[in-house]
Amino acid sequence: MTRGMRPAGHRRVRLIARLAVVAFLVAGGLVADLVSVVATHPAYAHAYLLETSPVDGEVLASPPAEVRLRFNEAVSFNQRSIQLLDVTAKKLAIGTPGHVDGKANTARVSLPTDLAEGTYVLAWRVTSADSHVVSGALSFSVGHPSALAAPVEQDSDPAVPVVDAVGRGLAFLGVALALGGALFLVVLWPAGRDDRRGRRIVWSGFAALTAGTVVVLLVQGPYAAGTSLTGVFDPELLGATLSTRLGQALLVRLVIVLALGVAFGVAVRPSPPLPAPGPPTSGRPASPAGSSCPRSPRPAPSP
Repeated sequence: MTRGMRPAGHRRVRLIARLAVVAFLVAGGLVADLVSVVATHPAYAHAYLLETSPVDGEVLASPPAEVRLRFNEAVSFNQRSIQLLDVTAKKLAIGTPGHVDGKANTARVSLPTDLAEGTYVLAWRVTSADSHVVSGALSFSVGHPSALAAPVEQDSDPAVPVVDAVGRGLAFLGVALALGGALFLVVLWPAGRDDRRGRRIVWSGFAALTAGTVVVLLVQGPYAAGTSLTGVFDPELLGATLSTRLGQALLVRLVIVLALGVAFGVAVRPSPPLPAPGPPTSGRPASPAGSSCPRSPRPAPSP
């Protein structure tokens, strides 16, 4: 009786384990898909500029000590996000951009105190809360305006946003293949765990999700700085990306994908074969194999 109950108990344990893995896959998949959006406080529109100091086109009697940019939502930026140019399009040395008194929607950068008279252009390129990059420029003059301000190139390499979109699409495809395929194999088709084609689809989903996340992480630096694709190899840009909430969220997603892959590997691992039931036994113990019952000695014949 006890031996007959063991397979049922074993199946019950396996069912509970599968349900636990399903719950983990669902929760982890949702977190992997939404973690970057939640971490960056999603917005329904891109950031736009509300106020600047000095205002665009203002003529000042003396050089301003700093420039402030206030947006409608939180923005992130790096050391190359704000640049000051003179009328010859020469980039001038400025301070490191930062937020004003902890206000995530206001950027500030200090300017040189020895600016000569003339018109200057301040170009900015920041990342909004929904991870999209927005850019713009303003001009101000010291003493009197110059005849012509330098044109500002704000658009990045056209290939950069394309690669970024491909990476995001690859990540979404990976979520669909990995999460949907894993749930199908674990819940709807348990026997498919032994099918190599089914497992290959799920592992392809995990690979696509990982590759897409890495692409977005690497290309975010050149995208935010307005440089070419060669910027993916710039350690400074990568460090600037990792210092933002978006970069940290992408790292968290990679960790979650790794955990989901381990969980799926455990769920589809083949079950150990159950021991074969022994032959029915009677009340009398069976003799060991190869042995025979001892025979009583026959009496010796009488002479």
